[in-house]
Amino acid sequence: SLIDVSDQSDNRFKIIGGITLDVPDGNEEWYVGDTTRDISWTATGTVDPVKIEYSTNNGGAYTTITSTAAGGDGSKSFTWPSIPDERSLSCKIKVSDARAAFYSDVTDDSNAVFSILPQITVTEPDLDENLVVDGSKTIEWDYTGSKISLVNITYSISGGSALTLKSNQSAGVSGHGTWTWNNIPESAVSGNVVIKVADANQTYSGKVYDDSDSFN
Repeated sequence: SLIDVSDQSDNRFKIIGGITLDVPDGNEEWYVGDTTRDISWTATGTVDPVKIEYSTNNGGAYTTITSTAAGGDGSKSFTWPSIPDERSLSCKIKVSDARAAFYSDVTDDSNAVFSILPQITVTEPDLDENLVVDGSKTIEWDYTGSKISLVNITYSISGGSALTLKSNQSAGVSGHGTWTWNNIPESAVSGNVVIKVADANQTYSGKVYDDSDSFN
């Protein structure tokens, strides 16, 4: 007679797919309101649908972007409908199998942090105008999001060091701000003057700013 020489696993186990986040994977700068940023990943096996989340505190907490991103095997991507109104240098994305049975096992996040930043765009003065000593000029700028509350306004002459015009000026309302430079001094006479408007928060001032074109 045949002797049964066999055995089976004492417990059940899973065979699961794999997922690796490709973009953003660290050090990128993405901007509030942008609608062109693609989150991309590579799946091994049919990982579908995919849950996508973002964090602004280095993975301490996540907010869901979508739980129904189309997945599958291989390289996939999802266009973030609009980068949220945030301001952080410590952002991460996490992608996971959205099915409850695999969610905690099939997941990956950014290897390093990336940034979500508002933007400032100086609209006045422009390149084709002359400012006059003892005259005035209204400096204007546009900005994205609600995280910028105050700005610093400086100017430089012929590439020189920045000179303060106004510190902690209100950023404005509805994405637009203004400040009038009165009594323009003789010391500012130059053919290469540049105005800078920057986030007054020192953590972001070196990343959230804009310079005017040089003007006379």
